Order: sequence, then C-alpha cells, then structure tokens
Amino acid sequence: MDTYRTFFQSLPASLWVFDFSTIKRLFEESESIPRDTNLYDYLQNNQEEINRILGLVRIVDVNAHTLDLYEASSQEELEKNLEKIIPPVAVSSLIDITLALLRGESSYRTSTINHTLGGNIIHLQIQMTVPEEHREQLDRVVLLAQDITNEREMQDEMTLLSIMPQHNPDMVLIMECYNRIVYANPAVRNWLMAHEMHNLEAIHVLLPELFEQSVCRLCDKFHVKEFKSSYGEERFDIKLKPIPGQNRCLITIVDITEIDRISREREVFYKALQASRHGMVITDLDGKIEYINPKFEALYGYSLEEAKGNTPNIINPGRETYYDLGYSDEQYNNIFSDLWKSIRDPAVGYWEGVIPNRDREGNIIWVHLIIHTIYDEQGKPSGYLGMPVDISDQRKREQKIRLDIYQTITQMAEMRDNETGAHIQRVGAYAHIIADEIGMSTQFKHDLLLFAPPARHRQSRNKRQDSPGRAQTYAGGVRDHEGAYDHGLQPASGQGIHGDGGRHCLRAS
Repeated sequence: MDTYRTFFQSLPASLWVFDFSTIKRLFEESESIPRDTNLYDYLQNNQEEINRILGLVRIVDVNAHTLDLYEASSQEELEKNLEKIIPPVAVSSLIDITLALLRGESSYRTSTINHTLGGNIIHLQIQMTVPEEHREQLDRVVLLAQDITNEREMQDEMTLLSIMPQHNPDMVLIMECYNRIVYANPAVRNWLMAHEMHNLEAIHVLLPELFEQSVCRLCDKFHVKEFKSSYGEERFDIKLKPIPGQNRCLITIVDITEIDRISREREVFYKALQASRHGMVITDLDGKIEYINPKFEALYGYSLEEAKGNTPNIINPGRETYYDLGYSDEQYNNIFSDLWKSIRDPAVGYWEGVIPNRDREGNIIWVHLIIHTIYDEQGKPSGYLGMPVDISDQRKREQKIRLDIYQTITQMAEMRDNETGAHIQRVGAYAHIIADEIGMSTQFKHDLLLFAPPARHRQSRNKRQDSPGRAQTYAGGVRDHEGAYDHGLQPASGQGIHGDGGRHCLRAS
C-alpha cells in the first residue's frame, strides 16, 4: 500500500480518483432522464442537470501534481470548485465521459479544456479507466489528465504558420539552393496568371539579375537581404531570409506600387508647400496645427516647433482688436461661425474672406484667407489647409486712394470764401473729438479723417487761397495726443469738452 501511495503521489501527471456511484444510481432510478440516444442532447441542453451531476461527483483522491496543476491548496478546495474548473466549453467532454461510464465502457479517451483556480486555461488529454472490481458500482473511476497546453499552443502556432502563406496577399516563395523553387503560395501563381506567365520559374523576372551568383551562393553570409525590383510600372519590395540548416531561403515579394506612388505624390506636395510664395498651414479636424511652411513662419514669426500643437488662435488678434478695427461683436462672431460651418459642411468644404491677423510681435497683418477641407481616400474629412495671403500693403494703398478721393471731394465742397468755408471739415474734427471721448473704435475715428484732413494738406491749400483782406480760416488738424483742438474749434470754457445741462459746448475761434 505504501508503494502504491508513493507511486500515486510522485507520478508527474495529474491523477484523479472519482466515485461515480451516486450518479449511476441517479440515472438508473430517475424517470425524467431519457434512456435512449437522446440522452446526450438532453444533457447538452440542460445546464441544471449538468450542475446536479457535478454536485454529485465525489473526489476520492488526487495526487500532488494535480494540486500543483490546478493551483489548489487541497483536495477539498478542488471539490468545492468543480464548476469553476470545468468551464461551459468543456461540458461536452464531461457528458462524453459520463455516457461512456453508463454504457459500461471501462476505458475512454478524450481531450478537453479546464481552468485552474487562478483562471489560467490548461489543455488536457484525458484517459479514463475503471478498475475491473469497480465496474459494477462505478465507485472508483481513475482519470489520468496529461497537461498538453504547450504542445497544443505549438500545434496551433504551426497550423497558423502553415495557413498564413496560403492566405497571404503578398507573394511568398521558398527557394532551394541553387535557384530551384520548392514552394509558391497562391499569390505568386495569381500574379503570374495575370501577366500571362504559366511557368512558375517565370517569377525570376522579379528577382535581381545574376540571382544565383549574387544571392544564392551567399545566402549563408547574411541574415536578411532586401532589395527593390520593378516590372513595367509595378514596384516591389523583396526580402530574402535564409532558413537555417536547410539550404533554402524564404522570399517575400510585396507590391509597393501604390505605396510608391503615394510617397512620390507626398514628396511633390511637400516640396510644393515648402516652395510656395504664400503661407500654408495644415491642421487636424480640431484645428490643431500639424504643419506650417517657411512662408508662414516668415509671415507670422512662429517656427514649426512653436506652432505645432497650437490652434490658429495664436494669430487671432482677438475680439477687442476686431472692435478697434470697426467690427461689431455680432460681425466678429459671424465670421468664425460661418468659417467653421462652411469647412465642416461636406457640400461646401471651403471658406474665403479678408480678416486681420497678428504676428508674434503683435503687429496686425491683413490677410486674404482661403481654407480648404482635406479629405482622405474614403472621402472623409481628415484636416484643413489654410492659405493666408498678406494683403496689408494692398489694403494700405487702397485706403490711401479712398482717403485721397474723399478728401478731394470734401475740399471741392468747401471751395467757398474763407469766411464761411471749412464747414464739413469742422464737423469732421468735432465728430472726431466726440468719438475719442466716448471710446469709439480706432477704425471709426480713422474714418472721420475723410472729413478732417491732416493739417499739412489744408495749410498748403490755405497758402494757395490766401489773398489780401481775407483772414486765414484753417488753423490746424484734428485733435493731437496732448489734447489740442484744431480747425478753429476751442473749448467754450477753456477746459475742453464739458457738460453744460447735458450739452457739450464749443465755440469757434
């Protein structure tokens, strides 16, 4: 007996001894359990019955290797956790063993999956044996469970490796020294057929010239050899890897025609962006900057490293500056709401407008901004391309022309005698003073200069119009930074504009 226990405990495999006698009586005495061939289906679809069977199984003994395999501390812990050890996927194996016992079979082999108490999966080869003296009662059933987890994983890996070349869209060859093809996957044959080549050896057209001399004879001298190849307009990336000890090499041929085309297009696109005479900025869909070209850097003073990850808000002068330039809050909001609405609309995907920007030093730059939505190959938006064109000088020229035209019209309207002239210019100067006092925008005050030209213009005109007996009327320009008042307008009290019964009082000098 001691020898038996020693052998039982030291065996390097999982040994179980079960008592199935209660289960045998259950099936013999129960009227609800079918006795025909439908028994398997009955158990397969009756989880309650399966749980009932598990509850009746009694473990008589297990060896030390079993406890180690299932990460259990004792036989009692195993018995309490049979439902955890035998997962639903293994129920069919349990049913097979139970039915084999009920049919009177004394030996049965199957494979199954169990779980350890730690939750790990183990693959098992099960050998069930009923000693002859216990076959009537089934009070002793021996299960030998061999852990085949490593073998099963290796088998699965080998199976995967064997089918991978068959389903690989790239061409795979195994070539034997010297220069003899011993395997070609379907992708190789499909390529040959597409090019009306019916001999497998024709695949050599993709291999480098003098392949045998330059590669085959040197295959044991390198680990992996890579090179490019072409056939007509097609481009290929080829890799050769020697198979150790077999005088063979594995060759993979990848069609990179499309990748090569896209790469060349991107290179052309990048060079075009870099060489553009206008600023270019690319953002993601959230507006975060991914790229700016050198012209953008020169225009705004930000380097790519500084701008990347930020949004174009870094060049937005802000609401207050827009107000100073004559935009209302509503206009400011409408500009950007219309911008985002347009570029996010698949039917539009475009916005264009003239807006002020700000460079890194805080200077205002007027730009003609064009934004295009960028779409990927599936037609989904992937980002935005902005093209700001600096029109600051053009805007200054246009403003000067507009100013000169209106000042000329104003001066023509004022070409009367000097005693009653300069009415429009006086009104312009007066309006400029009031606008400054009540905080009107810089642009609004600047526009008033259309009616109040700088003093040097009027003084030159006065010199031309001066004549004996006529007093000079034009005394200066608009209000300067020290608070001086021109155009012959003087504060009524000598203290500047002030309230008098709700009115601002001025008098003519």
